[in-house]
Amino acid sequence: MKQIDVTDIGFDNLYFWQSFFRAEWQNAYHEQEDLSLPDIMDAYCPELDECLAWWHEFTQYDDYVMEQSDGYLDQPTTLEAALGDGQTLAIAFHPGDTVYFINGREIGCTGSHPIQRQPLPYESVKELLSHEYGEQLFFLLLPMAVMEKNEAKGAKIQIQSLLTKLFPKNICGDMAQCIVCALTKEERGRAKGLENNKKLLLFHMEEGKAALIKTVCDGLDIRVVKIYQPQYGEKIGALAGIPIYAMTNRPYTGDGFTREMMVICGLNGEELDAFLQAYRNAGIPPVWLKAMLTPHNMDWSAAQLYQALVSEHRQMTGQ
Repeated sequence: MKQIDVTDIGFDNLYFWQSFFRAEWQNAYHEQEDLSLPDIMDAYCPELDECLAWWHEFTQYDDYVMEQSDGYLDQPTTLEAALGDGQTLAIAFHPGDTVYFINGREIGCTGSHPIQRQPLPYESVKELLSHEYGEQLFFLLLPMAVMEKNEAKGAKIQIQSLLTKLFPKNICGDMAQCIVCALTKEERGRAKGLENNKKLLLFHMEEGKAALIKTVCDGLDIRVVKIYQPQYGEKIGALAGIPIYAMTNRPYTGDGFTREMMVICGLNGEELDAFLQAYRNAGIPPVWLKAMLTPHNMDWSAAQLYQALVSEHRQMTGQ
């Protein structure tokens, strides 16, 4: 295991922080500007190739690991830091995911299947700013935070001010807005329709592989739905059967998909773990483009989500 601490990731380590924000805030979205946080960064932080190479080395990226274990290592690069009050933070940086622990207990992850098992109140994360290395700890734990709507305005001002220590000032307001939207309970509440709606949406999937996935899902009470090209223009929320969305039934006329895509809907943390373990045990080849249904991406069409995942995959792998 490669062990690091907060002294290794000062604000002068821009490769770490640019890579960290791209990886941990993939689903942070600014609705008014119709931009994700990585989109905003990519327009103003040109060191993408260098950051990608640095992040691959930092996370011990390897194509074999991505294929055989979905990007998880037995001994990932791990950061440990004291939080006070007898609490210790550990963050395991895998090639395909970042997993958070407090006192050895997993509280969440931020990869292709982001989960907050134990959300942290924003106020408690903000209190870290008074600690030694508090600004680094604040940003490290922020993806695990949740805030009330009435906290959002003040939080945006505070986050924006801190971001200026790392990024050009002209993008920090939009970046902060993306983060606040991602952490606000009202936004998270839009996912209520996911409850008891366990299903997988499969796109551009070969029939034999889809049948193997269905066999795994049948044993876990997960419905499998194959989506075909005429439906690629529909919103993901409609394809997933979220009650507030309706199908347009207008045939899609854009380009087809050239890669498989899987969207996972309505699984809680334990159910997702069980599915991924059963998938690996069945020896089914991985699906490179996959995402959890979230309050943000359910508004996107299938084609928009596909393009976002293709872009994200290229940023993470260079392929």
